[in-house]
Amino acid sequence: MKRSRKNDVAIVLFLICGVLGFLLYYQEGSMIRVFGGSTPATAKPPPLVSACTSYREYPFPKHHTGLPYLADAFASHNAQYVTFVGINRGKCSEEWKLADSFATFHDPEYHRFMCIFKSGSGSRTHVLSDFIHSPGSHDPIYLIQCKIPKQFQELILPGQDTTTLHVDLHAMEDMELPKLGQHHQRLYNSTEVDLTPAVPDIPICHPAFPAEKKLKTKQFKLVGYLPITSNYALDSRKGEENKTLWSSAHRLPEWIDYHKSQGFDHFIIYDNDKEPQGPIEQILQPYIASGLVSYRWFPLENCMSQTEHRRMDTAQIAGSLAAFHRLGFTTHYFSYHDGDEYMVPLQDGKTVAQIAEAAMERDPTLDALEWRPTVMTPCNGTKVQPGGSVLAKWKCLTDEHYADVKLILRVSSMFYFCIHYPVIAVGGRRPNAYRLNDTNEGFLAHYRPENDPGGTRRDEYSGLVLNDYHDEVHYMDHFLQQRQSV
Repeated sequence: MKRSRKNDVAIVLFLICGVLGFLLYYQEGSMIRVFGGSTPATAKPPPLVSACTSYREYPFPKHHTGLPYLADAFASHNAQYVTFVGINRGKCSEEWKLADSFATFHDPEYHRFMCIFKSGSGSRTHVLSDFIHSPGSHDPIYLIQCKIPKQFQELILPGQDTTTLHVDLHAMEDMELPKLGQHHQRLYNSTEVDLTPAVPDIPICHPAFPAEKKLKTKQFKLVGYLPITSNYALDSRKGEENKTLWSSAHRLPEWIDYHKSQGFDHFIIYDNDKEPQGPIEQILQPYIASGLVSYRWFPLENCMSQTEHRRMDTAQIAGSLAAFHRLGFTTHYFSYHDGDEYMVPLQDGKTVAQIAEAAMERDPTLDALEWRPTVMTPCNGTKVQPGGSVLAKWKCLTDEHYADVKLILRVSSMFYFCIHYPVIAVGGRRPNAYRLNDTNEGFLAHYRPENDPGGTRRDEYSGLVLNDYHDEVHYMDHFLQQRQSV
């Protein structure tokens, strides 16, 4: 069949257009040209983007890697440095009881970790850690800090939902290699450090979560920190669920309301429940919604360190240090005490906040204020009902002083504390602490249901109380009357 001349011309034009299109869009076989711009034919993988979540679980390091078990990692509010709160993996089991401890090294010139900062642009920068400090070989928590290079600081923004800034945290020693003098073998150059053990791709975000973007520097006078759980913490001495903490969860509203009346203007509460959105978060919802409470779900497992001369609840210590370094920038003073402990002022009608502020202003070198606990109990001969206000039911002082002091800290001067003890001040010096006289300045009322053979200190107890305590006090009466009138 004879083809028409018109069809031949169409085919030739089609081929010419195809060749011209190829030449226009593909140059040198490796570039795509569109509207005058150029992009590699082999596209780069998209940058790593991570959510700024409320909790992130990190891997438990292998035996003798030299890495900590990370509990938290975040930037400072001014984007100057990144802080890692870690647990000494070496203190988490009896087999490591005599293992080398990070805490044995106190040389300020000695850097134990390397931070490799990475951004979405592909830039990488190596930075040696500034501080690695644990105050003694029995303390299992470490603060590791690396300065954030200037080119990455603009990636730290208040209210950010996601981040493209990540850090690989490298251990600069291999704990399985023989020591060279005092320290294990260390590697410094970038080629070798990539071969050392590391926790990779740690997201680095602003310390305040997106919902807290309105938090400002020194916005508060006194912030109260509280670690609590409803079902997760184990009593390390008995291996049983700690019912005290569950009772404290039900007491939360009264605990918050009382301390608010004492001048606390914000609270940070870390919830150690196994699952998110548990009973504690539900109880706290009105306080969270009002902005009075900054809430954290923090289900870090307790690595119960039963080494040397004492046990250490690592989740409790790690949470307190994380809270202090995350949100300490919002307040002048930071308090740490439990949900069954109430700070009671004894100075001419002054509140707890006023006592703390006066003490700190009177002595500018003061880093910590110590409150000595006294156990409270229902008075002999009273009848109590289950539940209700523990402050209304337990009105007698005992002669028991269970546990040690709790603290109000000056945020600007403290660096490291361990539940009851102010350990390291900024610059590495020993903190200056003052213990209040518990008869005329202030004390810690401890509503602890343990150490009570009759069980009358349990929330569920109902009936007549028979004990040896008659010393009834009325420190809480004004608060209870105000609360009842609301």
